Amino acid sequence: MPSADAPLRYERRFAISFGGVLLVLMLLATGATFLLLQQQQERDEDRLCETITAIVSESISRVSFSGKHHARLMAQDILVRAPQLAYISIETKAGEVLAHSSPERNDSRLNEEALAQAKQSLESGRPVLTQRHWGKDLVKEVIVPYRGGFDNQVLGVVRVGVGLSESRAVMAAIMARLLVLIACLTMAAIFAVFWLSRYYGRTTTSLASQLRGILDNAPLAICVSDSKGHLLACSAAFHSLLRTSGSESCPECLLVSMLPPEASILMQQLLAQEYSALTRINEELNVSLPEGERIWHFLGFPISLSTSGAVLQYCVVISDITEEKSAQRRMQDVLERLRTITATVPVVLYEVAPANTDPLEFRFGFVSEKVRELLGISADELMRDPGILLSLVHPDDREGFMQANYDALRRLGPFLYDFRVELQNGEQKWVRAASIPGGSSAQSTSWSGYLMDISQSKLAGLALASSEKKYRLLVEHQTDLVVKVNTSGRFLYVSPSYCQTFGKSEEELLKTTFMPLVHEDDKEATRDAMEALYVPPHTAYMEQRAMTANGWRWFAWNDSAVVDASGAIVEIIGVGRDITERKNLELRLADQLAFQQALMDTIPYAVFYKGPDSRFVGFNKAYEDCFGVRREDLIGKRVLDLEYLPMADRNAYQAEDVAVIESAGRVHKEMPIPFADGKLHQTLYSVTGFRLSDGQTGGLIGIIVDITERKYNEEKHRVLFEASPDAIFLVKNSLIVDCNPKALTLMNCGKDQLTGRNPGELSPTFQAGGEESVALATRRMQEALEGRPQTFEWVHQRPDGTEFTAEVSLSVMDLYSETFVICFFRDITDRKRMQELMVQTEKMMSVGGLAAGMAHEINNPLSGILQSIQVMSRRLKSPDPTNLKAAEEAGCTFESIKHFMERREILTSLETMRDAGVRAARIVASMLEFSRTSSSEFAPVEINSLLNKSLDLCATDYDLKKKYDFRKIVIEKEFASGLSPVLGSATQIQQVFMNILTNSAQALAGAASPTLSLRTEASEGWVRIEIEDNGPGMSPDVRKRIFEPFFTTKGVGEGTGLGLSVSYYIITNNHGGTLDVESSPGEGARFIIRLKAAKAVVRSQS
Repeated sequence: MPSADAPLRYERRFAISFGGVLLVLMLLATGATFLLLQQQQERDEDRLCETITAIVSESISRVSFSGKHHARLMAQDILVRAPQLAYISIETKAGEVLAHSSPERNDSRLNEEALAQAKQSLESGRPVLTQRHWGKDLVKEVIVPYRGGFDNQVLGVVRVGVGLSESRAVMAAIMARLLVLIACLTMAAIFAVFWLSRYYGRTTTSLASQLRGILDNAPLAICVSDSKGHLLACSAAFHSLLRTSGSESCPECLLVSMLPPEASILMQQLLAQEYSALTRINEELNVSLPEGERIWHFLGFPISLSTSGAVLQYCVVISDITEEKSAQRRMQDVLERLRTITATVPVVLYEVAPANTDPLEFRFGFVSEKVRELLGISADELMRDPGILLSLVHPDDREGFMQANYDALRRLGPFLYDFRVELQNGEQKWVRAASIPGGSSAQSTSWSGYLMDISQSKLAGLALASSEKKYRLLVEHQTDLVVKVNTSGRFLYVSPSYCQTFGKSEEELLKTTFMPLVHEDDKEATRDAMEALYVPPHTAYMEQRAMTANGWRWFAWNDSAVVDASGAIVEIIGVGRDITERKNLELRLADQLAFQQALMDTIPYAVFYKGPDSRFVGFNKAYEDCFGVRREDLIGKRVLDLEYLPMADRNAYQAEDVAVIESAGRVHKEMPIPFADGKLHQTLYSVTGFRLSDGQTGGLIGIIVDITERKYNEEKHRVLFEASPDAIFLVKNSLIVDCNPKALTLMNCGKDQLTGRNPGELSPTFQAGGEESVALATRRMQEALEGRPQTFEWVHQRPDGTEFTAEVSLSVMDLYSETFVICFFRDITDRKRMQELMVQTEKMMSVGGLAAGMAHEINNPLSGILQSIQVMSRRLKSPDPTNLKAAEEAGCTFESIKHFMERREILTSLETMRDAGVRAARIVASMLEFSRTSSSEFAPVEINSLLNKSLDLCATDYDLKKKYDFRKIVIEKEFASGLSPVLGSATQIQQVFMNILTNSAQALAGAASPTLSLRTEASEGWVRIEIEDNGPGMSPDVRKRIFEPFFTTKGVGEGTGLGLSVSYYIITNNHGGTLDVESSPGEGARFIIRLKAAKAVVRSQS
């Protein structure tokens, strides 16, 4: 704790330090002031000398004199009028002194230094300033040239001397008085600080006593240290938290050495920081204490600063939050499951309840995180302050929203209301709120509901209504509008026409700004135009929509800023005109031009048109694509201006254009034209001239049709037909007239076996839906001819009787004025099988997920059962004092209770229950491990352990339909000890084991004594695994196909034929091993798996 005389020591040190610093600062300020005054005095003296000399020179230049006597008299007269001058000397260019005001200082001839200075002044035409001593006097001398005569020539120089001794003496006296004054002020300041420190020292002593009282009773661990880390004060809770006594802490103790290592690091960081607004440590840390790991909250910050800003004292507050963190983690587990559910729902789910007896005041018990997407705020913010929701509701909808809430609370019925919200980023949304009550009274009822974004549907209706209203408003004539606003947009003046237009009085408008009247879509452009007023020439033009008395209208505004003398804008004057009619015309014209251009762009051929001067007026997108030009590069040019064409071609085309326009004639021809792709295309070139309604030439319209494709179309189609990867039938009148080679390959027959037949005849009699194939094929082709696209699956039958599933697509083609149906089809048998495989895989993944979920749910109560059994056994077996006391209070001895338990075999039953629970826990753990998502990286795998885990999982398998129980099978294990691990994926290898074990168990369903033998052994760098059963075995034909995909000996719906094929792929392809089977009818089956040992794999890779 701080000592009693500490404030007195502090105040004496403070007074002495402050006095010394103040004295030094005063002396520095005095010296700086003296230097500045001296420099300013010298500059003033220089300016005075130059001014006086210039006046004298000008005076002498204006006077014509002829002798020395006249010059001397003038110099003496000037000296009398200016007593601050020491002397005046008038000299010729040769250095002769014509006149001197002080004969005693006149040497009649100048020395070399004076001659050099005079020469410098004569050559430069500027004054020369020097300083010299005349006896004890200090004189500043200025030399300037003077002119005379009719031709105003330079005749000589004027030398003027100004005495400085008196002014310098006055300055020295002033500085002496200033030093005496500073010394007096410094002593007075030291005395005042010492008196104030003594006065406030008593207050500090009182505050120290109060601090001791607060720390002795504070429930938190609080300590105070100086800037070196010495402990100055601490609370009783601080000693309790650190398990120390009050005698262990003193002002000489270092706080860092008293804290645990984790907290000491934070304290060192706090002491090492320089003071700023962020000088604080606020951390949570794990601390190792004798009683175990604890979690502390460490808060450190400065509480006392020196006058220079240095930290004098720090405060540290430590809180033990271990129990709080544990509770938070438990709650977080529950909330995480809820968040997972609510995160997938596309609406905001919430639960709300009354905050007090007032039903209109409420608080949120839960809000899903979707609220951030909808309202731009987090769920935590809304739960902390439910009033945020009401503040976001649009002011026009707020009263209705509150009334709807009140009505729902009053009748305890469902709540449904649509309203607008204004988000913090300015965005506006329509939201639907719906909820239902969960109680019988308004004070205790919680409401569960949702918030949903309905902006699209609402805004679509509002936009349609606004658009209809805007286009109905027509005004025949509007006069100009005049307004004056200040820099914030508030009206200073509005003209009567403005008031009439907007249907408001002048008083109403002068209280508002103009921006609320502007259309939302035009506000950003309006702000940009207003900012342009701040840049010369301080004018702006804008077009905007505004809400008038007659609805939204377009206005064109010319704004000018009024600038004051300092260049600042004081007000803005705007003149507006209603341009709604013009805008409507522009829109209609733009629509017409857009329609015209869109119509041209839909034409697949290059279309262009030119004006009466044969210049391009426009062309379509096809023209751009054909010739690689852009509209802005070609509009307004003639064909003569197209530099990419040869000059001869340009001249010919230009002459042709002029002839067609003048005659309103037509040119239609085939000609080769180079396109943008660099190739020469065969085209059909056609242009037609036209005249206007008054008979004047209007221009021409042309079209260029690329017919290169048409000329080579037949050959290209033939090549595509022959080389198509899909089989193609060309059908006319429901009969095949041609087919490509792929169709012959797929049908495995010649063309004569296909042509002239209905496609339905190349199929089974009936399709999968039960409809006759020929009739169905004919109907499908007829629907295609009617323009209805046909894509479907079809079962074809080859002439040899084999069937395959095909995907068929029918389309119609006109060829040589005849209509054909083109039938594209491809074999999708493998794809169908893969789809079945994917379905089965999804089923297995669902089963795995279900198993994992069940295991998780079983594991929790199972843990409670095992723990309860353990507690019961300990209390019934152990004769500790607590158990003995309880038995005595029950009126019997502990030995009698134990004897009863043994006679009734209760302890044995508890042990049996515990063994069953442990076995169930192992099964749950195995299920969880099997269902866990596997990693694609390989790692060493212990085969013996993996086989045991697979057996544990299979031991829970019971097929009610097939009446087999894996637990009734005798398991024989012959595992090699010290078996090397294999490098692979444990999950994939376990899947192989379980597939084989499950197949064997199903095969043993009817056996009298079902037995499974499992063997492992090491063999020359390999690990060999054998799984053998004594089932019915398999024939050689079945054994050859056992690993083929989709091959199964089970009935329909009992198997997919994929288990062993997938297992074979995992062992051979993924792990580089082998999988074989040995079996004969009636002798069971033995599956042999060989995998490389991990050591062998490492050696081979190195």
